[in-house]
Amino acid sequence: MRFILLLALLGCSQSSSSYVEEPKELQREKRASEISQESSRAIRMVARADAACPAKPSCERLLERASTLLSHVPNRDLGTSAIVGAKHDYARIYSKVNTSSSEVAAAGTDQVSAEYKAFVLNGYSEKYIGGSLAILMDAADGKISGFLNPSNFKTPKSLDVLNTQSRRFEYQMKGMEDFVARCDEFEKMSTSVSIGQKNRNTAETCAVARNRARHYENYKRLAVDAMLRKQEKAWRKDIARYAKSGKISQSALRTLTSRGKIRAELSNEVKGLAQFAGRNITRKLNKTVDRLHSEFRYAHLRWSDKYKWNRKRHRRDRKFRKRLRKAIKSSTRTRLLKYAHNSDWAKAASNDGRLTHAKRVVALTKHRGESFCRKYRLRLIRKSDVRGNFGPMAVDSETLQTFEVSACRP
Repeated sequence: MRFILLLALLGCSQSSSSYVEEPKELQREKRASEISQESSRAIRMVARADAACPAKPSCERLLERASTLLSHVPNRDLGTSAIVGAKHDYARIYSKVNTSSSEVAAAGTDQVSAEYKAFVLNGYSEKYIGGSLAILMDAADGKISGFLNPSNFKTPKSLDVLNTQSRRFEYQMKGMEDFVARCDEFEKMSTSVSIGQKNRNTAETCAVARNRARHYENYKRLAVDAMLRKQEKAWRKDIARYAKSGKISQSALRTLTSRGKIRAELSNEVKGLAQFAGRNITRKLNKTVDRLHSEFRYAHLRWSDKYKWNRKRHRRDRKFRKRLRKAIKSSTRTRLLKYAHNSDWAKAASNDGRLTHAKRVVALTKHRGESFCRKYRLRLIRKSDVRGNFGPMAVDSETLQTFEVSACRP
């Protein structure tokens, strides 16, 4: 009995030692190469239609069912040879069935042949609609679209995110090999092909597909330039408003007064994309920084020497000067020089249901370390307690975001 147990244990150990688990990368590749159940059903339905058409009565029903299943094939299976072959077989069956009908036969075989060629060509190009080939075609025309389009960047994308999206794009590019192999045949079929919901020239499309690696590098270069233009345009918008009215936001003033801060802001936005594209943008970045800083300095010198306080236009209330100075200093960290108002306290809406009063005040303040003054148009708020007594007034933070630059003295 002990001898039998010993043999059983030895057999289990040998069988367990002979089993070697496949690497995870190989497992992922196998899963990626397998087609989904939807695609398998579509292939089987095309085979059934091929066996039934055009002799059996169920031909049209099977053909319609095959068309529906092929239209619902997942995107990741569209570039596989199995699905491409199934679509080719469906086009052949469809042409054979229509040729046998009297209506199409009366129209002539040329029309059937043209419809068949268009179906085959668009069937191959269908997997690129809105995908990699459409993006490369736009890049060849000098346009930027797809996952590197800066207008789609809500926040700066890191290098890891861009590499992940790039792997998907490169996987789609590998699917062009079968398309390129039949390009000579496609060019004879038709002069136009539907790519990215646009009719494009077949010869130009094939030329881009053949040189896809070069156009992909051009796509990256265009993306970096477009991102720099986007950031420069955003800063120019702030500078143009400042040059026209003398108004500027707190964040824009903090950044535009220093070349280093402008460079840091731009670099933070473009750094990940530039690393992904493998481009050194230091030279181009320095030119952009110099342009923005010089334009800002020209507008700033103009408004910092202009005194904007109009004493006749405003009236002052000396009673709450001390409270106003305290409220402004706690909110803006600046020193109050002059103040005035043209309105009295009025009821205002409140989220907590307490009685709230609001008042508009114009204030000229001086910030430590600045050679100019800031002219704020503030909104003061005070709220009452349960007894109806009003507490200390505070400055509405939204009115602190933008101010006018002015000279401190006339």
